[in-house]
Amino acid sequence: MKNWYYYIDGHRHGPVDSRTLCRLAEQGHLFPSHKVWRSDLPAAVPAVRVRGLFKSIQPKPPDRRRSRAHRPAVLPAADVAVPEPVDKPVAAS
Repeated sequence: MKNWYYYIDGHRHGPVDSRTLCRLAEQGHLFPSHKVWRSDLPAAVPAVRVRGLFKSIQPKPPDRRRSRAHRPAVLPAADVAVPEPVDKPVAAS
């Protein structure tokens, strides 16, 4: 299990495991806009990009006017994991 770090008001906190990161989000201590990082990521990403972390936030329905190329990639949910850099497209599983 990999450890996560999270950033609030410019301060790094952690390391915490995936369950603790989820609990922080559920309790309202971690917001979707806060950055999170793990050793296999090249840079911190907004916490909202971690699938399953904010279960109560429903994604917006897709805008049919936008092409598929302009839609942001959604990261896979395996153990609240973010296996690839956000800049690269995520392969469909």
